[in-house]
Amino acid sequence: MVRKLLNEAVTAIEYADLLRQRADLLATPDGDGHTVLVAPGLLATDRSTWLLRRFLNDKGYDARGWGLGRNVGSIEQFDALTVRIGALADESGRRVTVIGWSLGGVGARYAAAQRPDNVRQIITLGSPFRVDPRDKAFFPAYSRLSGVTRADFTRERLAAVMETPVVPTTSIASRNDGIVSLDEARQPVGPLAETIEVGGSHIGLSRNADVLCIIAQRLAQPEGAWQPYASHVAG
Repeated sequence: MVRKLLNEAVTAIEYADLLRQRADLLATPDGDGHTVLVAPGLLATDRSTWLLRRFLNDKGYDARGWGLGRNVGSIEQFDALTVRIGALADESGRRVTVIGWSLGGVGARYAAAQRPDNVRQIITLGSPFRVDPRDKAFFPAYSRLSGVTRADFTRERLAAVMETPVVPTTSIASRNDGIVSLDEARQPVGPLAETIEVGGSHIGLSRNADVLCIIAQRLAQPEGAWQPYASHVAG
């Protein structure tokens, strides 16, 4: 109960920050029109990411929801996400940026491992990609919800999520997330990989003003010219 109340309080503060930082949000760079797919977290739908997508559309991107209903974390949904990214790339003739919030970020990494030629970059928001879900206490409930079994988590599938992607990858992780730890959401630094640490609740990451500003800066980089957001890299 205490954690829930704290998360609700932090989320209210984040909404207020959106208003206070309106000038900063307006000052972020405009986009080049490429497609950005936003995947929601566990048990969430595209409604949960509407504010982020509206912000991106206002900046000049073609922001899309994932279009797969409620995210239950099934293998079938992750495979369908891979197909959807390919379809959007074919539709636009350009690679697609994929932003995934929480479990949506796990799906984004999985899809990029299957079809890296379709993905421009990945941005994850509080995504627990550095953990084997079978080791977590919630796994039985997750298994019932999604239909996955312990045997479904093959070495290849785990590697597709845990290993550093071959496309530019930014992990945005909160030090006071409340649900996903920094260690679970931290991407080891590499030539095309970084972690940016922010403050804020897990629930509020997709509408956190600092996060929106970082996303806009990350997306505005020309394709093929990705550089790390050095001043905010977490070790």
